Amino acid sequence: MKDSTPTPRWLICLELALIAAAPFVYYRMPHEISSDGYLRLETTRYLALGQVIDQPVPMLFSIFALPLYHFGDVVALFNMVTLFVGLAATVFLLWRVAPADILRRFVLIVLAASMFGHHTQLFFGELLTAMMMAIAVAALIIGWQLPAIATSVLAVVNQPAAVPALFVMLLDRERGPFRLLKAAWPIAICALLMMLEFYLRRGDPLAIGYEGDVGARSIMPYSGLPGFSYPLVFGLLSLLFSFGKGLALYAPGLWLLFARPTFDMPAALRLFQRHSVWFLAGLVLIYAKWWAWAGGWFWGPRFLVFASIPASMALAIHLSDHHATPSRKSIITGLLLWSAWVGISGNVYGQYDLGTCNAQPNVEPLCWYSPEFSALFHPFIVPKPLSPNDVVILGYSVAAAIVLALPFTRDLAATAFQRPARRDRYAS
Repeated sequence: MKDSTPTPRWLICLELALIAAAPFVYYRMPHEISSDGYLRLETTRYLALGQVIDQPVPMLFSIFALPLYHFGDVVALFNMVTLFVGLAATVFLLWRVAPADILRRFVLIVLAASMFGHHTQLFFGELLTAMMMAIAVAALIIGWQLPAIATSVLAVVNQPAAVPALFVMLLDRERGPFRLLKAAWPIAICALLMMLEFYLRRGDPLAIGYEGDVGARSIMPYSGLPGFSYPLVFGLLSLLFSFGKGLALYAPGLWLLFARPTFDMPAALRLFQRHSVWFLAGLVLIYAKWWAWAGGWFWGPRFLVFASIPASMALAIHLSDHHATPSRKSIITGLLLWSAWVGISGNVYGQYDLGTCNAQPNVEPLCWYSPEFSALFHPFIVPKPLSPNDVVILGYSVAAAIVLALPFTRDLAATAFQRPARRDRYAS
């Protein structure tokens, strides 16, 4: 992409400085091992002793976490390390086929204005799958076919429900008379690897570990049912548009997928977005049917953190569209600022003062559907006393949003204060 409006050097330096500061900011976030994280930690502990134990959570996450486990409490930083390594690998693969300005803004948005920050604070497995899939998609579009397939297979083995999403993505990519077969053989490898793990852990290649797993019975009409029993339409509406779990609010950059920039977007970025969106669509469809679609007691749409990859890339692309109309620049700036708030909400506020929703099953849906109890809106109702670390983390996202929005806000201000040309009243 050749842009007639090059990015000023000082702005590039600011963006790079913020990216360089991110590890220090992320280190100051609280990192805890709780809930499902305990299961993963226990699996890791036994693997360090050379033993395989029966746990429902996939073992691959614990295998990757083993090196950090030997350093003690540092293992709680695993997802933070995964995020930075995954971003570095993705940018490395895209460096020769995508504009540097877009990649730089993509990284900064992921770090400062996305759902990823909150996920790094916990010992859950969804972030590992998301970053591995970002790497796999980047490798796929530059022609690294086998490494891409291998990485994507490992990604979905770490999150088995994502297998249909991988199939959907590969089916869209492949062409020719053997299209179905080309998309199916990686899925067969996924199935074999998962069956091997089931056998090693439970002695039965078909015992997935979630047999009989159901949620608590509540006021919700489809609660207390097992497996993929949730009505698809209600699940889709909830995952896309609910106040507490909807991607429309938690990954606002996705709205920009419906708009085209004024410049000719490089083919590599078009493919990156297309493959990412198809994978995300597969995730949404499969999780919309699961009884635990909401992800339990968790900030935001737990299983769909991958949505921040295409959402952040879409924002980065449109923030580089210097010839967009003033109205479009206003919309893009608004979506960027809301994305920054999503990052601040997850990194600083989390589920502060929302324990009411976790008190009993009948109350938890308040945090899914009610705006007053949504993690994105509740901080405006009950402000949280900020610690020094909170101020640093919040300030980082604010600074990143200002730097990213600066070119557009400058253009919008110039347009707003530009005087209309004077007319000569004596002109005929």
